Amino acid sequence: MTSDLTLTANFYINSYVVNATVSGSGGSVTPASRPGVTYNTTTTFTAVPDPGFQIASVSGCGATYSGNTITTDVITNYCTVTVTFLSNGVCGSDNGQTNLLATPTTNRCSAGTPSAVSGSGHPWTWSCGGANGGSAASCSGSIQTWTVSTTGSATGGTISAPASGTVDNGASTTFTVSAAGGYSIASVSGDTCAPSVQSGSTYTTGMITANCTITATFSANPVNGACGSDNGKTLGAAPTNLCSAGNQSVVSGGGHPWSWTCSGVNGGTNASCSATIQTWTVSTTGSGSGGTISAPASGTVDNASSTTFTVTAAGGYSIASVTGDTCTPSVQSGSTYATGTVTANCTITATFTANPVNGVCGSDNGKILSSTPVNLCSAGNASAVSGTGPWTWTCQGVNSGTTASCSAALAPVVTGSIHVLGTGGTAVNNGSTTPSVSNGTDLGTTLVGTPLLHSYSISNPALAPGSVSPMSIGTIGTIATFGTAGGQAIIQAAGDLVISSITSSNPAFTISGGTGTIPAGGSATFTVTFNPTIAGPQTSTITIVSNDPNTPVFTFVVGAAAAPVVIAPAAPAPALDARMLALLAVLLMLVGFAAVRARKD
Repeated sequence: MTSDLTLTANFYINSYVVNATVSGSGGSVTPASRPGVTYNTTTTFTAVPDPGFQIASVSGCGATYSGNTITTDVITNYCTVTVTFLSNGVCGSDNGQTNLLATPTTNRCSAGTPSAVSGSGHPWTWSCGGANGGSAASCSGSIQTWTVSTTGSATGGTISAPASGTVDNGASTTFTVSAAGGYSIASVSGDTCAPSVQSGSTYTTGMITANCTITATFSANPVNGACGSDNGKTLGAAPTNLCSAGNQSVVSGGGHPWSWTCSGVNGGTNASCSATIQTWTVSTTGSGSGGTISAPASGTVDNASSTTFTVTAAGGYSIASVTGDTCTPSVQSGSTYATGTVTANCTITATFTANPVNGVCGSDNGKILSSTPVNLCSAGNASAVSGTGPWTWTCQGVNSGTTASCSAALAPVVTGSIHVLGTGGTAVNNGSTTPSVSNGTDLGTTLVGTPLLHSYSISNPALAPGSVSPMSIGTIGTIATFGTAGGQAIIQAAGDLVISSITSSNPAFTISGGTGTIPAGGSATFTVTFNPTIAGPQTSTITIVSNDPNTPVFTFVVGAAAAPVVIAPAAPAPALDARMLALLAVLLMLVGFAAVRARKD
């Protein structure tokens, strides 16, 4: 040493590296190494077991563990902690499941070693073997199953229930679909599956991965309308066998013809059909005489219908029978008959019978007549009239009718009595030929061209009580007779006086009024007008014709005179005033009248 040396000593505590390791598998230790662990101190590690693993043992460095914490003993040297893990088999998440969609693969064990899976899902089974001496776990799971159901449309066919109503996920089942007659399968579909034909009417669902409802629908096959057996026929009633195929329409028409349609279905064609009603001939005939039967209202009648006709009995006859050979006619109303239902050709015959007629006396029966009765019978056959008054006869009944006895009496002549009255009611005698001033048959004098009028009365006086002898004739009552003529009593002034005419033999004398009927106690007036055209006296015979049996023609003579019209001379004359001229005219008229009177006397 060549110089002094100072030595300085520094001291430090030893430290060591402590490592941690895992024996086998099953987890890890953290940290893997702890450097600089001071001498005579401890250190810790944390075990991190894999899922399903736990610490089985710890060795080296005097280490112990509690839970997953590993603590070393005091470190005096380098050392290594070794951790061993063990695992009990633990079933995975597929264990106990009932809805596994496929064979378990990855979720069989959450710890341990999975064994092979056995079974087909009902259930599947496997085990999870333990590691490093751990226990094994037995595990199982079931496959997911789905419900399969079927339904069909209301008509047209059937769909069976599936061969299996519960189907494993991913599997399939079968069912059958059958169309009814006239129908076809329109569709077979599933809401979550896709069925398809397997063979014939057998279908398969396809892979089932959810509950599935399968529906089958059917469609009707096209059907062409076809007329039924009544088509083209002649029928007794409306057709009923309308269509052999298709839908029938309403029948229209009254049989001439009937028509209808058979409509095709589901696009099928339509058929037009018709039929005609059976018709029959109806005829009428009458038997003999006694009435008539008309032709029927319709000579051709539809089957099961009817027609009408009239049957009329002649006067004195009644309808005896109205019959048909194949129909049954009856009265409909009055003389109108109905044939009844006609179901075959029918001839209707009417027969008539004469009515019994009782003899009935005619209007002359019981009467008082002036001549032989003629209105003998109002019914029945009249016999000859016997007698000359009274008369008798019979009205014989016809067709077993009774006979009536009839009679009539001869009537008395009932007439008026003619009386002609002139001036002051003085009688004018029948047959008088000399005009008289006293009774007015002398009309007087007038100038030529100036009419002269005189009126006369014709009376029909009533009988004076007690002036005649009464007699009774039949129902005429008490009458007075003035004589007889031809066996008849003649009664005057008990009836009407009928003036049939009043005439003048000289046209210078004209008649007005007086004709007609004058009742008993009555009178009538007529006028004689003298209208001369020449000067001088004239007469005329007046003739009255009446029903007076004693004086049927009453005559009397009337007379009158006509003075000429005086014309003054043309020589000059003294002038006269009007008064003087009138006086002169009167004087001349009187002179002329006096001359006429002188000639008559």
